[in-house]
Amino acid sequence: MFSGSVRIRPYGDDIARVAIPVREIASRVTSLADEITAFYADNRGGITIVTVLMGPSVFLADLIRLLRLRVSVAPLAASYLGITTESRGTRPESAILPDLCNSEVLIVDDILNTSGMLHTVRVLVLAGASRNVRTAMLVRKRARTPPTLPVESVGFDIEDAFVVGYGLDYNAWY
Repeated sequence: MFSGSVRIRPYGDDIARVAIPVREIASRVTSLADEITAFYADNRGGITIVTVLMGPSVFLADLIRLLRLRVSVAPLAASYLGITTESRGTRPESAILPDLCNSEVLIVDDILNTSGMLHTVRVLVLAGASRNVRTAMLVRKRARTPPTLPVESVGFDIEDAFVVGYGLDYNAWY
């Protein structure tokens, strides 16, 4: 056991503070899974989760383990234009999706920041003639989110600050 002035910081000096404790994240992901399961409860055909690699991978894995539904995952490779803390837009790297005609689709992403990525993915999914498209986000920066953008399931509304961890990355770190 450490005492005195020794302080263990799992990320070294890179992280200023913990925005959301891990237990709070686990509890909220469980609640989101319950909400999503309840919404799709009458759907015997299952749902297709469309997700953008790699950011939401931790959130997605935890969420899928808790869903009590038939789930198919359609990963979508995309990248932000420019490596900065501000998005300059998105570009699909691979827009190969399964046939989504008459599908129930849940778009899962880690963060809703400027809505560029979500808009791009929604356009791709809607082009596949999905019958129902919903969205689940781990975190949303409400101050930067257009009020007309439909996001049905949100884990946390956060301040307009740059955050990392639980899959939210900075240049592929954290």
